[in-house]
Amino acid sequence: MLNTVSDLLEALLEKEKEVLSKQKISHPGIIGDMYEGLTKEILNRAIFKGLNLSVRDGLVRGEDGKLSKQIDCMIVEGEGEQIPNTNHYIYDFENVVAIVEVKKNLYGAEISSAYDNLVSFSEQFTPSTKMNIRYSDLVQPFQEITKKEFPQNKEELKKLDIISQMIYHHLVIMYAMPLRVIFGYYGFKTEKSLRDGYYEYLTEHLQEYHYGPNSMPDLIICDNASIIKVNQQPFQIQSVDDDFFTLFVTSTKNPLYYLLMMLWYKLQFRYDLSPDMWDFNSYSFEQMKIYLLTKLVEFQKDNSIQRGLGYNYVPMTDEELENVPPEEEWEPFSISKEAFIVATNFRNTNKITNITNIGIPADKIDKIISELLKTKLFILDGNSLICNAKSLQLFMNGKHNYICDNNDGDLNIWLKNQMNHS
Repeated sequence: MLNTVSDLLEALLEKEKEVLSKQKISHPGIIGDMYEGLTKEILNRAIFKGLNLSVRDGLVRGEDGKLSKQIDCMIVEGEGEQIPNTNHYIYDFENVVAIVEVKKNLYGAEISSAYDNLVSFSEQFTPSTKMNIRYSDLVQPFQEITKKEFPQNKEELKKLDIISQMIYHHLVIMYAMPLRVIFGYYGFKTEKSLRDGYYEYLTEHLQEYHYGPNSMPDLIICDNASIIKVNQQPFQIQSVDDDFFTLFVTSTKNPLYYLLMMLWYKLQFRYDLSPDMWDFNSYSFEQMKIYLLTKLVEFQKDNSIQRGLGYNYVPMTDEELENVPPEEEWEPFSISKEAFIVATNFRNTNKITNITNIGIPADKIDKIISELLKTKLFILDGNSLICNAKSLQLFMNGKHNYICDNNDGDLNIWLKNQMNHS
């Protein structure tokens, strides 16, 4: 369903863009209204009926009563407060599901103005008990980044190192935050120019307040290219060398595919919708290109220890961006018999505190642990091997021993495809 709906919306978008481009109008305000109107139409078609959601523009009110700058498009819950004699609305921050800043042409100056509006919203935002945060959704990303077991209470959290505590709070805010999007119809001509343009903008501001990951948009669209934040679901965080983890990737796949995926996950978690809402007919993993890596670091400044974020930009040429591997069909991991035996111990638990107690020869333990860690389904916290899958599945097929996380039903689709190809 995701691919089908995104393709339909893309066709509608391209058709309406052509109509708008033929309008002989030069007034910037009216031009802006046309593209904001088109964006609202797309968003209205993207949200589910029956959830009391609507698409508005207007202001967001924080707990202290302060208002944000005017937001071009908001997906909101409930009726809101209509501003007298206008079509604009005021919504309390906890009733905002997504905000979108719209630009006909997206370059550095437009990124700056859109970013300022998103930041004005972030300043009003405070995680609230009204949001019903499901902390179980934070376990995977936290453990993947920190390689630490997820804390179950405040006492366990306080026992963690300070950087792990910062990552925990970062993920809570990212989970609770509405989806934030910069939607540019034209502008940077290529994926590379978008990557370079946004990085240039960030390097001018990274030492300023409100330029950490919590404040950055989740998705930036410019024509047919996108910058996607992979802070947690639906995109699994991937750790890389030197304790960096991926913050942004880029892609030239239909941008509405990513907009829908990120929005629908927000709705699924917010309203506890069934995973069946995805209704995938096929599943493929888009080979997105790593763009910006980050890690939390400690450094000396003014005779004291400061903590902040270190970034690593991954430059790529036009040729490298164009010659990425084709989309790969999802498949489970094939592992050795010894690793499979160890993994079977996780059918009734998510942690083995001492792997030497399960009958594996000491000379094979390191190799088996390394093999399991490569699947990204496990982490090693001290001497404890911890399963980081939400729905661990183990099965044998012929001579192969398979393992995967079937939380989103990927295995069911893969098995069905295998039967169809046999």
